[in-house]
Amino acid sequence: MDDLVGRIVISKAGRDKGKPFVIIEVINDRFVLLADGDLRKVDNPKIKNIKHLQITNRGLPEVAETLERGEVLENHRLRKLLRSLWSEYQEENREGGSLGDQGRCH
Repeated sequence: MDDLVGRIVISKAGRDKGKPFVIIEVINDRFVLLADGDLRKVDNPKIKNIKHLQITNRGLPEVAETLERGEVLENHRLRKLLRSLWSEYQEENREGGSLGDQGRCH
């Protein structure tokens, strides 16, 4: 489960449906903490049920490494990294490609 830290996910339910986030911590086998550096800052992450997330096979290793070292993850850096990968995701989906949607994770 800890390999999910740094992974990009898309909300499938709730008022944030369709928005991209990065997993910054795995709470247990059902819940994770999410941030996007914009509406959900690193210091106030969103708790979300994993079954309400579309998990992609893309991640931000920089995020996982920063958190693993115990360093502070800066919101502006997270926002920039997420924005660039989100753009790639949207382009690939327009062209018929895929990020390897894994659906739900148990």
